[in-house]
Amino acid sequence: MKFRLAALFGLVACEKQLKPTKSLADGEVSKVVKLDVSLTSDGETTDLGTISLGLFGNELPKTAENFEWACRNHYSDTVLHRVIQGFMAQGGDFTRHNGTGGRSKFGEMFADESFIYLHDYPGALSMANRGPDTNGSQFFMTFTKTPWLDGGHVVFGCVTDGMSTLTKIEARGSRSGKTDGKLTIKSCSVEAAPSNARCSVPRATKSDL
Repeated sequence: MKFRLAALFGLVACEKQLKPTKSLADGEVSKVVKLDVSLTSDGETTDLGTISLGLFGNELPKTAENFEWACRNHYSDTVLHRVIQGFMAQGGDFTRHNGTGGRSKFGEMFADESFIYLHDYPGALSMANRGPDTNGSQFFMTFTKTPWLDGGHVVFGCVTDGMSTLTKIEARGSRSGKTDGKLTIKSCSVEAAPSNARCSVPRATKSDL
């Protein structure tokens, strides 16, 4: 069964979770994960750049720990298998590489930790799932605000640097999610967060959202 997003399959929020209230603009970054991404098309491979993802490990320690584990052990040489223009890029399936696999550090799946953060800016890092409490290793990064996902998918980080690389990835997507070429996470690394690590959001327009 493929891991699904609420936007496409109408999943509803789990009632046991609190209503999301915290903006990405106020995200507390504990560590930074760096994804080096390449594109292979017509037999040629091109480096697209690096995306730095800040993890909210103080507030979502289990979800952040799972992502760090997958980064260190599994994400390198995996693909971004689904890229929907105007929506998101999805990856993290290190077992089947097509959106039907993956697993967590804690077993096949683990429960939703918290829905405290909103999908209120581009660059949200969130868990893909196939319903409540079905988090594995698949994740997605948003290209725009996606408020319909709030309460259904766990936001546990954000893009802190590399939005231009995310834009290049979006350009290789489609409405169906099929990619124009192969988008590969060449390498994945975890670093301590610098003191000034913040989500890449347009601060001047925060009050407008």
